[in-house]
Amino acid sequence: MATAVTKRATRGTGGMTFFLSAMDPRAKVKGSRDGLGAQGVWAAAGRPLIGNLTTVTSSLRGFTTLLVGLRLAAQTAADDAADSAANAFLVWEQMVGYARHVVHEHRGFFGYQRVAARTAAAKADGGRVRLSAHSGEQILGNQRTDGLLGNYTAPARVSGLVRPGFPVRLTPEAAAFVDDVYMPRLAQAWGREARDLVRALGQDSVSFDVRPNQRLAAVASLFDAGLGAAEARFYQRHLVQGGPSDPTSGRQVRFAAILGARLAESEQLSQAVIAQLAADADEGGWGT
Repeated sequence: MATAVTKRATRGTGGMTFFLSAMDPRAKVKGSRDGLGAQGVWAAAGRPLIGNLTTVTSSLRGFTTLLVGLRLAAQTAADDAADSAANAFLVWEQMVGYARHVVHEHRGFFGYQRVAARTAAAKADGGRVRLSAHSGEQILGNQRTDGLLGNYTAPARVSGLVRPGFPVRLTPEAAAFVDDVYMPRLAQAWGREARDLVRALGQDSVSFDVRPNQRLAAVASLFDAGLGAAEARFYQRHLVQGGPSDPTSGRQVRFAAILGARLAESEQLSQAVIAQLAADADEGGWGT
């Protein structure tokens, strides 16, 4: 149980005796996703500067997975059926997890632990894993709410990548970007316009080969190290600068400029870098 430290003077000794007592309920952190209580700090200091992202949406490749998955899922769903599109997306998210783990040895994505365990088991038993929206194959306890759909959709909408309302669909600009940049890579192994992949995602379950093969490699190719020029421009505008409807009224663009300049000198944030950012902001007239 959470505790607090209290102290009392010990008569005649001049010292202090410390006791552990129950913490004041008003001081306890509410919920389990913000164990350090950082959300309040973020809301007060971070949100006025960064209007589209959250403390959870730290992976650019998470957005890549979301964009491609929503584009593919929309093609599997008949009559804009929200449930079938969501199920197709969950299968895509699973497929991406296995491809990133096997080909690139990535670790920082939702569901990594289950992906790694099931991959190890599959390699010892035929090399295939089962993908589906059923709970037994999901890579998280509740993949729909705890995965990319639940965590990245709202920030993507603020960034101008996802249309308002439901079912969840890409904006025309985001859809065109996916078609131009990512679909040709998938088509190399999944057929024209990735039709075989669309067909697979629309099935109730998919047997996916995690041994080296062209289809696995095609999915993994979307997550190769580095960004192409078109990718860099697109993500810079929508994620770094806040998108076409920047809710910070230009503050995010200005912050991105001074942050980019400092990170070019030092790849990691530190107290010294943060102090320099504050000085840069003052010099730029932010304090007036």
